[in-house]
Amino acid sequence: MFTQQRLTLLTLLVLFFQLFFTQNILAADPFGVIATPVEGSTVRGTIPVTGWVVDDVEVASVKIYRVDGVNLVYVGDAALVEGARPDVAAAYPHYPNVQKAGWSFSLPTHFFPDGGNSSYTLHVVATDNQGNQVTLGTRTILCDNNNGVKPFGTLDTPLEGAAVSGAAYINWGWALTPQTNSIATDGSTISVFIDGVNVGHPVYNIYRADLATLLPGYANSNGAAGYFIFDTTAYADGVHTIQWVVTDSGTNSDGIGSRYFVIQNGAAIMAATVTTTAITGTGDTTAGSGGNITSDGGAAITERGVCWSTSDNPLTLHSKTSNGTGSGIFNSALTGLTPGTTYHVRAYAVNSKGTAYGNDVSYSATLMNAIPALNKWAGLMMVILLLTASFWKIKRKQQ
Repeated sequence: MFTQQRLTLLTLLVLFFQLFFTQNILAADPFGVIATPVEGSTVRGTIPVTGWVVDDVEVASVKIYRVDGVNLVYVGDAALVEGARPDVAAAYPHYPNVQKAGWSFSLPTHFFPDGGNSSYTLHVVATDNQGNQVTLGTRTILCDNNNGVKPFGTLDTPLEGAAVSGAAYINWGWALTPQTNSIATDGSTISVFIDGVNVGHPVYNIYRADLATLLPGYANSNGAAGYFIFDTTAYADGVHTIQWVVTDSGTNSDGIGSRYFVIQNGAAIMAATVTTTAITGTGDTTAGSGGNITSDGGAAITERGVCWSTSDNPLTLHSKTSNGTGSGIFNSALTGLTPGTTYHVRAYAVNSKGTAYGNDVSYSATLMNAIPALNKWAGLMMVILLLTASFWKIKRKQQ
């Protein structure tokens, strides 16, 4: 037969595990896909590894690895490219930073073991800024650089998704081609394309020690680098594309380094900055909250309010209020709540950049009635302290 003290301890244990596992289960992982390369495809030269990813808070990184037996060998970080995937932005408009859902990485396969002449498996991992991590997928590819006949290389600047500006921006890159062909050292057979338009030829035949060491034996190994200067002010601010198209002495031609970049000569429009007001005036089915928009990000706030859900980091696709427009402090009323249920609340603000969210606060009408939102970790600590006190109380009685 349980004593009253043991029943109390058991109740606290149940509450502890309920809080603990609720916290961990409700922490949402990022989600997305790998778009390229295609599974099982044969590739040569520098290839794009691309896809998309979204998260309920913010994606911190997308890392590319190469599988080596049971180990993962780090290859590089993909760039989150603004405006690269408008289809994803349209499909998930309620998620923060969704305009940067597209990610991309230029992978020079010649730097793989065996010179990129074997089967390799790529492993892509996304992590959000809460530490939640998910594998977006794997791709096994067959690299066949020994039988490649087309030029290869990549662009060094602009970086994928980078913001550039100024009247004399320098676009750096490099190119080589398999023996016995060569690339004209004056750069006349390399064309630079911006937004699909041929804008000229780069200065070529510049020595780079790393390329000369890693890729010896090509006709242009000692002069593989080049650069092209262009005026970014001649283009509208926003997302653009750039690539080099290289033709060698054997008339073999290929595009290298194709990527998105952002021209930003004017003031950049950012997501709004918003904080969530602590829960006040709580009842069984209603509560008060709101937010404070301290920066509109350089664009008008067209909607603001709070959203709530029983899951961490609620989105505007869940229950929400709409509390006008503009910056500053606003108040919101949460209604239709279920008594005894714990809710998570976030303020939100919408401008032309997308939806921005404030911090997550939580409250339960039954457990924390009329108390400002209690941080979930503080709740866990309180339960742990109660468990500890109950344990020693029982221990003393047994002695």
